[in-house]
Amino acid sequence: ISTSSPYQVEGAEDMPSFATDFPDLVQAADNTQVPFVLDLANAAQRGTVDAIVTLLLYLVPNITHLKLTDHFAASTPLLAKLTLHAVTLGYSDSPLRKLRDVEYLPFPGVPRTELDSVACPEVTPFMYLPELQRFSAYMDHEKPEMTWPLPQEPDLSKLTHLTLIDTRERALGQIISRANALRHLDWKYVCSGHREELSREKAVNLDELCPALLPASGSLESITLRADGDDDGTILNGSLRG
Repeated sequence: ISTSSPYQVEGAEDMPSFATDFPDLVQAADNTQVPFVLDLANAAQRGTVDAIVTLLLYLVPNITHLKLTDHFAASTPLLAKLTLHAVTLGYSDSPLRKLRDVEYLPFPGVPRTELDSVACPEVTPFMYLPELQRFSAYMDHEKPEMTWPLPQEPDLSKLTHLTLIDTRERALGQIISRANALRHLDWKYVCSGHREELSREKAVNLDELCPALLPASGSLESITLRADGDDDGTILNGSLRG
């Protein structure tokens, strides 16, 4: 399933309501019997994009590929709840559990200064999918350590392709350490703002980036590392600069 938005608007809240076009949307939400059914039904009544996407994915449990871009990935707390619900159920026919390829990239190509941060609780649940092999996500994780939505960390032993944008170095290392079969890595970090205003915390830290890659040193076949700056350039911190 691939979704993208034809609407060129300032924010996801400006997306039109679809509730009047789908009069059975609320009933469909009630029939799901998920733990968050009230939240889902209320959102369905308002015709939010998140509710529609969540219901759609609930009704097609056999999908293996999912691509969410633009406004469809701008705010998805209900989809995150559905993903965690499917993972904790443990049934092979649970929604989303057959997903192998997930791409979650709101507004691709737009500089981070023009984006609201994508909440990690809306992205990290996908990493718990048991069949996940390819994962691409914009995840603005400024904290040095990963924050997981479940007590246990995800099992990423089947993950072979990983693309992450704006995830910090140590958090990247925590993810890679769970992916012992990782073969292809694409990591990008955007250093935004004027060079003199950028703190060391906002710069790419080479001394943390290199150890982050070590857990996959025996399996990696290709690595793409990108650090984009503004007109004043990209700041790199670390002893490897020489």
